[in-house]
Amino acid sequence: MVRTRSLTAYVASIVTSLFAVPAWAQVQADLTLGTLVNNSPTAACLGVCEVTGGTVRGRNVFHSLRQFSLPSTNSLDVAGFILEPTIQNVFVRVTGESISNLNGAIITLDAARLFQPANFFLLNPNGIVLGRNGRILVGGAFLASTADRLLFPEGTFSTHPVTPPLLTVSTPIGLGFTNPPQPIRSNGAILAFFDPNNASALFSGFALVGGDVVLDGGGINMADSRIELGGLRSPGTVGFTLNQAQIQLAFPATADLADVTIGNLSGQFGNPALLVSGEGFGAIALHGRNITIAGAANLPTQALLIAGIDSNRGAPARQAGAITLTATNQINIQNTAIGSNVNASGVGNSGRIEIQADSIRFAESLLNVGQGGSGNAGSVLIRARDTVLLDNGDIGSNLGTRTGVSASGRPGEVLIEGKTIAIQNESQLQSVVFSGATAIGTGRVTLRAQSNISFTGGSAILTDVSPFAVGNGSEIEVQGRSLTMTDSLFSSSSAGQGNAGSIRVQADESVRLTGSLISSDLGLTDQERQLQPGGELARGQVGAIAINAPSILLENGGFITAAVLSGTATQPGVVSLQGRDIAFLNDDVRATGIFTNVFPGATGTGSDIRIEASRLTTRRADITTSSAAIGNAGNITLNVNEQLTLTRGTVVSSNIGGNRNSTTRAVGAVGTIAISAGDAVIDSSQIQAGFFPNASGTPGIVRLNARNSVIINNQSLGREILSGIFTNGEDGSIGDGSDIQISARRLSLLGYATLEAGSNGRGNAGSINLQIDESIDLDGDVSISSRLGTTGIGGGGQVSIATPRLSLNNTAEINVSSAGQGSAGNLNILAGTLTLDNDASIQSNARQGDGGNIFLRGDRVLLLRRNSSIETAAGLDGAGGDGGNIFIDFPFVVSAPNENNDIIANAFEGRGGQITINARNIYWFQPRDRSQLTQLLGTTDPRLLNPRRLPTNDITAFSQNNPALSGQVILNTPDLDPSRGLSALPVNLVDPSQSISQACQPTNATSATSRFVVTGRGGLPASPEATLTNEQPLVDLVLPIGLGSQPVASPTATAPPMTPPVAAAAEAIVEAQTWTQASNGDVYLVAALPSSQLAPNLAPSACQSHLELLEVPGNRP
Repeated sequence: MVRTRSLTAYVASIVTSLFAVPAWAQVQADLTLGTLVNNSPTAACLGVCEVTGGTVRGRNVFHSLRQFSLPSTNSLDVAGFILEPTIQNVFVRVTGESISNLNGAIITLDAARLFQPANFFLLNPNGIVLGRNGRILVGGAFLASTADRLLFPEGTFSTHPVTPPLLTVSTPIGLGFTNPPQPIRSNGAILAFFDPNNASALFSGFALVGGDVVLDGGGINMADSRIELGGLRSPGTVGFTLNQAQIQLAFPATADLADVTIGNLSGQFGNPALLVSGEGFGAIALHGRNITIAGAANLPTQALLIAGIDSNRGAPARQAGAITLTATNQINIQNTAIGSNVNASGVGNSGRIEIQADSIRFAESLLNVGQGGSGNAGSVLIRARDTVLLDNGDIGSNLGTRTGVSASGRPGEVLIEGKTIAIQNESQLQSVVFSGATAIGTGRVTLRAQSNISFTGGSAILTDVSPFAVGNGSEIEVQGRSLTMTDSLFSSSSAGQGNAGSIRVQADESVRLTGSLISSDLGLTDQERQLQPGGELARGQVGAIAINAPSILLENGGFITAAVLSGTATQPGVVSLQGRDIAFLNDDVRATGIFTNVFPGATGTGSDIRIEASRLTTRRADITTSSAAIGNAGNITLNVNEQLTLTRGTVVSSNIGGNRNSTTRAVGAVGTIAISAGDAVIDSSQIQAGFFPNASGTPGIVRLNARNSVIINNQSLGREILSGIFTNGEDGSIGDGSDIQISARRLSLLGYATLEAGSNGRGNAGSINLQIDESIDLDGDVSISSRLGTTGIGGGGQVSIATPRLSLNNTAEINVSSAGQGSAGNLNILAGTLTLDNDASIQSNARQGDGGNIFLRGDRVLLLRRNSSIETAAGLDGAGGDGGNIFIDFPFVVSAPNENNDIIANAFEGRGGQITINARNIYWFQPRDRSQLTQLLGTTDPRLLNPRRLPTNDITAFSQNNPALSGQVILNTPDLDPSRGLSALPVNLVDPSQSISQACQPTNATSATSRFVVTGRGGLPASPEATLTNEQPLVDLVLPIGLGSQPVASPTATAPPMTPPVAAAAEAIVEAQTWTQASNGDVYLVAALPSSQLAPNLAPSACQSHLELLEVPGNRP
């Protein structure tokens, strides 16, 4: 197989052997076509044999032999065919019954015994064996077959002699098999074909057509030749064409193919090699029912099938030959290298490798159609009607080499189709542009399956652009019923001068990534750049990633990236997921989710993330787009038609800056997070949009729209993580907080949750806008906050809320305060009913600036219970600043007595704010000025002048340190004007006797006449100027003595007799005597019931024209 050996010297050694001591050749003519063996028409040759004579027709010579074998194992048998100068084709048939055991040399010579190239055709239907010492030295095409007929356009040349025989000047067109074909076997044969007179322009071909074809070790070494192997199991025909000494077989579509087996089968002859590379004209084609190519793993080299263009060979636009494997059943490739490459400094296009069968297994093998010189990379086409299995196998159509040679051209294409496709055990599919290469155009890796596609065990698709390479990454496209990736990788990234490739996954049922990565990044990570310098010079577009399937699951380290790792991104990409059920579920330490970050040192805009689903569920996952360098963060869009559930520490974020410990300066715009859903649950999870330390730029926005409800709680992790939406600027950042907008039917914050649009850096807090159709419930350690933090420099943000019902319970708060250097923000609430209960609060306080303004409007009730407050105070740290203003416009402003519910607009050094309340009624609140508070608290210390220290419900607006800077409390209550005092009642009372109808008579003639008897104060204060307290004496309503028990004379007025109604007596309505407070804080007005029943009612029929029935709401019988 060593090509560097002198071809002329080798031929000379073979010719010299013609005159050596005879060996054991068995060559014998059969008297039919004038063939002579060693000048004898009948004698068997027992040594080196010269075959002459035969029948000549044009450029064809026909020989007929009874037997043809070169079986010697200890010396070289030779059969030399002596040809006339015009002969191009030699046809040899074996008419006897013995096989051809070819363990010697077949050579074509001229009359001077010099090498003369010719095409050589051998037919022996008994079988053919090529031995270890077999040599084929014919210079042209060589075809050996166990067919019994050679087909010509005019007829057949048969191994069964007929008279007269068909001898023609035509070129044969096929082979015929009358009986089931016998096998052809090579036992370690090393076959070489050459033209020593014109080696640089040699065209040659080699074909074995049997039954089964078996190559056990050895090899066929024919530069720029075509190798065809195949056979039939049943009688039939095989067509072929002969073109410039190359044979191309054509099997009928319905042919019953035999098996082709190539490998180190006996373990005696090494791994086989079919080598046809050179100028690019070589090709290899295998046809069979089952094709097996299996090298031994314990040998230095694999089994080889090599075509292509060698180094410093080829020509522009030359197309290297193809390697095709076609089987009707199975193809099994083990420990084998198959390639049709253009090697370094070669010129031309790489070849095509095409493999087709029912099922294909490719294990521990390499298949490559790479380009290492100048020209396009080739294509790989693998098609199976059933299963394709890659097991620790590599398939590539790369541009350049790992050693960084200079190459240019188009990256190639890899296509795999099958019913199922399994890629496992570190298998790789590649269309890479290596360092030093220049890609012109875009390659592609495509997988299409009718059923499942699986990647496991570190397997990968790589279409990357390496550092110092130029050109775009190849595209990746995967289509199937389902895709499963376990600990595997799809990468179409660029670390060179060019765009990252796009990745598209389309599945009819499901996509599942477990511990796997899909990436289309630009540049390299810091760790990668230490091993592979040059990634910092990357320049191009980040790739697009699109996954479309009804079910998409990323779990336990499954994630997707389209990041700018280093270099300069000229344009961002997009990560798009579309499905019915999408879930990111993580119980691992590895990251799970989607990342489109811009890393420190890089430049560019982060890629957008878009998810469309009916249901999206996450657990401990990340959906992140950020910029830690110079560039904007990408946008996040989540369109969820039904249920969005974020749980157990999930983070959806768009930030500027690396992290809280980052020292790298980042500048850019925070991305927009837009979420729409039927229902949304944020459970122990966070949505973030803001600035980390050392970051600056413009804010983004978080927009959450739900048709039904939004629930934010901490159910899955308790107080381990604060759940909610955060749009903060961290300490050391520059930029306003991003806004939060939520629209829904219902909004609930429960347990340990928040909406926070704050700022701890240099910039204003963001705004929060809530448009809720039915209700907002805040319960527990929850808050809605647009707050300036302690290190913040700016102002509190704006909070606007519109809802029919807003409820704050159990320490819940709404906060637009400022704890830093700046004024508090403003709060606008429009609610039908607003309730604050059990330490709930609404705050717009400022520690070092002015308090903010609070506007509360509604058409029903504002209710404060149990230590709740509305407060816009200023200077809480003892600094200046005026108190903010509070404007309340509700029909009823209600509390319960002595529950320490306060409305405060105080300032420490500055002027107190203004509190304006427009209400029909105000219950249990007491306006107080500074002097009253001083008296009640028993102190003049301004730090202690806080109505929160009183048990009463107070309204205050003053300066704690400066009595001259009091604010105003304005109560606009049309039903009660405290400034008007009390009105005197008239002295002359109305005579009731003039207003009583005498037509009404008791229903019982013996009953007493009705009377009005005053028996006590009934709990009323002694003076109308006195305050009603629970210490007033309780006097029960009692009946006059004898009422209902003694007869009373009837008045003289007459009236028609009346029949009492047959109905139960109504429950008496009694006057309230006092109030009491239940254990839950509710206040009830109560009275003692009468000790006896009143007299029966008057019959309504008699009084209908005289009396009006006064009904008390809630007390109807």
